[in-house]
Amino acid sequence: RTPPCRGGVSAELTSVVKTGNRVTVKVRFMETDPEANKISVVYSRLDKSAYENDFYLLAGDKKYLLLKDSAGKPLAPEKLVLAGKGKLRGIWYGTFPAPPAGESLMLFLPNIEPLGPFSIADE
Repeated sequence: RTPPCRGGVSAELTSVVKTGNRVTVKVRFMETDPEANKISVVYSRLDKSAYENDFYLLAGDKKYLLLKDSAGKPLAPEKLVLAGKGKLRGIWYGTFPAPPAGESLMLFLPNIEPLGPFSIADE
């Protein structure tokens, strides 16, 4: 799997917000090459297999999967398509159970290199 960063776009963590026992992570996809103008699909559907294998926070040796709403839908966009033009190509967000404060975390999303390490400040 190759990261979409190859297409003149880089992923950067823009916020990690802890609320109670959950943490919401936001990622911004920024243009690194103005010549890059193709639309790229990071993922086209968040199905059960993708949910279980491709989207998680890793803290130590423990995986934290996305939380789900009352209808069983993961708390993240159903798909992620990066725009072909402009500085900001796309935004992704996801809500996970909060790992213990101070743990070193890595964020895993499909088709991009893991983001991190980063940590969550205690409330």
